[in-house]
Amino acid sequence: MRALGAWVLLGAVCAGSAQLQFNVTKSVVKTNRDERVILPCIVTNLALNNIRVMFVKWKLEKKEFFSFDGSTEKNHRNKNFSSASLAFPQNLKFGVASLSISNTQAVPGNYSCEVTESNREGETVIELVSRRGSAQLQFNVTKPVVKTNRDERVILPCRVTNLALNNIRVMFVKWKLEKKEFFSFDGSTGKSTTNKNFSSAKLNSTQDLKFGDASLSISNTQAVPGNYSCEVTESNREGETVIELLSRRVSWFTPVENGLIILFMVLAILFYWIQFAVTVSKFETTLLKISLIIAGVVITVFAVVGFSLLISDEFKPQNQIGLGLIVLPAVILVPSQYFLLQTVSENLSFAIGVIVLESLGYLIAVIGFGLCVTAAGHPKNSAVVIAGLAIMALTALVGLIHAILTGSSKKNQPSTKSVEESLNDAKGVMLE
Repeated sequence: MRALGAWVLLGAVCAGSAQLQFNVTKSVVKTNRDERVILPCIVTNLALNNIRVMFVKWKLEKKEFFSFDGSTEKNHRNKNFSSASLAFPQNLKFGVASLSISNTQAVPGNYSCEVTESNREGETVIELVSRRGSAQLQFNVTKPVVKTNRDERVILPCRVTNLALNNIRVMFVKWKLEKKEFFSFDGSTGKSTTNKNFSSAKLNSTQDLKFGDASLSISNTQAVPGNYSCEVTESNREGETVIELLSRRVSWFTPVENGLIILFMVLAILFYWIQFAVTVSKFETTLLKISLIIAGVVITVFAVVGFSLLISDEFKPQNQIGLGLIVLPAVILVPSQYFLLQTVSENLSFAIGVIVLESLGYLIAVIGFGLCVTAAGHPKNSAVVIAGLAIMALTALVGLIHAILTGSSKKNQPSTKSVEESLNDAKGVMLE
C-alpha cells in the first residue's frame, strides 16, 4: 500500500491534472473473414509506466461492457461481451490499452476507451464498421520515383495511413518487382528474406514500420526500373500499393562544377602565356624559348580536348578521360613556371616558394581526380579538383604580377653595360 501511495503521489507531482492523449484512430473495419477484432487504444503520454496505478474502461455507445483494474490485474465483462480482453496486457504499462473481441460479439458502433493513470485520465472514440470481404490498408499516393546514376541507393516509398495496432510483431511486408516477390520482412521474428539478385534490399527504417513506413532501400545497381508493389499485412488487414521506378542519366558534374574546373584551368594557362610574353624579351637561350612554347602548346591542346570530353548531358566514361586530360598534364606548368620566374627574378627563394605552392595545388587536383574516378557515376569530391586548379591559377597570377613588376623596375634602371660603354667613350675623347 505504501508503494502504491508513493506512485500515486509521484503521478500527482509529475503530471498534475494533465489529460492523457491518444493516437487518433477514426475507424476500424471488420469483415466476415475476421475471427477477432482489435480495437486500438494507445496512450502517448503516460508518466509512470506502472500497471498498478492504471484502470481501463471500454464502452459501446456510452454503456460500459469491459474494465480492467491494474491494481488487482482482473477483468470485468458484460455477459454479452464475454470474449473481450486486452489485446496486449503486457504492454498496458506502455500505454497500449487496445481491446480484442470475437467477431460475433464485436457489434458495429462507436466504442470509447477510457484510461486512468493515477490522477490522470483520458478518453478516445473508435468507430467499428462492418464490411464483407477483407479490410484494406490504405497508402499515401506516390508519384513515380526517378533514380539517377549519381544515386548510391534508391528509396522506394510505401507508407500506410490507417494502421490500427502500431505493433511490428503483427506486421508482414512483401516487395515485388513485376509481381515477382524479391523481399519480405516478418515482424514476428524481425527477420528479412531477400532474393540473391536483390541482396542489398532492406527496410529503410525498421523502427518506423509500426507507424506505417514500409519503404524499401536498395542499391542503385540492383534497383531495376519497373513497377514495384509493396504489400503490407497488419494482423488480419492487408493492402497493396504500386510504385513505378524510372531511370535517368545525368551529367558527371553539375554545370557549376564543370564551369569552375574549366575556368580555373583556362586562367592558369592564360596567365602562363601572358607571363611568357612579358618575360620572352629577357630569354638569352633560344632553346629555352622553344621549350617553353612547346610546353604551353601541349598543355593548351590537352586542356581543350579535355574540356570537350568533360562536358556532356549524361555521364559517360569519356568524362573521366576528359578530366584526366585537364588535370594530369597540368604538371607541365610547374617546371615551366619555375624557368619563367628564374629568368626574371634574382630572388631564388621566391621562385621556389611559388613553385612549392603550385606543386601543392597540382597534388590536390590529382588527388581529387582519383577520388572522382573511383566514385564512378556519382562523384562527391569535385570540390577537391576545383580547389587544386584554383591554387594553380592563383600561383600563375602571382608569377605574372611578379614578372610585370620586375620587368618594369629593370626598364627604369640603366644597364651596367651602357654605363661602362659611356665611360670608355669619355676616356677616348679625353685622350684625343
